[in-house]
Amino acid sequence: MYLISVLILVLPIAVIAGISRNQRKLSAIRSHTVELRADELGVKRVMADGREEEVDWFEVNEVEVVRASKGAHAAYGGVLVLGAGDTRGCLVPLDRLAVTREERYRWLESVLTDLREFKEHDASVTLDDLMNLCPVLEPFRGTRKQREALRRFTSGLISRYIGGIELRTPSNLQERRVVFDEGLLREIEILKLLTRRFVIDNPALATQQFGKKEIVRKLFEVFMDVTERGSKWQSILPIRAREQLDEIAPEERETGRARVVADLISSLSDQEAIVLHRRLSGAGAGSVLDSLPR
Repeated sequence: MYLISVLILVLPIAVIAGISRNQRKLSAIRSHTVELRADELGVKRVMADGREEEVDWFEVNEVEVVRASKGAHAAYGGVLVLGAGDTRGCLVPLDRLAVTREERYRWLESVLTDLREFKEHDASVTLDDLMNLCPVLEPFRGTRKQREALRRFTSGLISRYIGGIELRTPSNLQERRVVFDEGLLREIEILKLLTRRFVIDNPALATQQFGKKEIVRKLFEVFMDVTERGSKWQSILPIRAREQLDEIAPEERETGRARVVADLISSLSDQEAIVLHRRLSGAGAGSVLDSLPR
């Protein structure tokens, strides 16, 4: 009787646990990534059950790495979450972030127009050589081991490229005094393109660059206005800039003003330019005790 009672209590729990395991397995099978496409416009993921996720780069306002040892995403270690609001986004399996040869070649094809001096074969061989040198091919998590490996890699590349320069005594006027290793020049060009594609053209950085360009443009317009003769606002200029304006010959006044203003703006740090723009536009008045560029 006691055994029957135990079975009655345990059996439903075992059944529920089994159903739960099967549902988790089924969910993992259904959400398995069968296709992942990424290009200059965005990312699209197609799952085994036909569902699709996609997001354009300009929409992305949240990026998060979620590690997983259990559940639907455990097989590939987790996902990169690209969020675009509450209802739109895309999950990228972490194992897909490791670059395959096919992915490298797809990227290379997209930038071959910028490698006009290279043959396609030379460019692909050079890219393979670089990737073989790279010590970190798995998704970067910032571990001590990965950072140390990248520092050694960077140091090794600097030494490698310095060693690719050779000084010669020319025997005629057509020969060069400085000779560069052609293979290393190709590596440098591809590294520059990688930097542009994944760093400089990154949407998050692009918004910062656009904002700073607008700050520089507005500062130039304001300073050009106040350097007009008779302007009552010349006191907003640093003393050194006012002294330089007084030294400009009358016939060079227009170009001289532009040169003084350009020199003034280029001497500002990023933070000084941002603070000055806020004060001049009225977005942030600050305090009369705050120091301004001198």
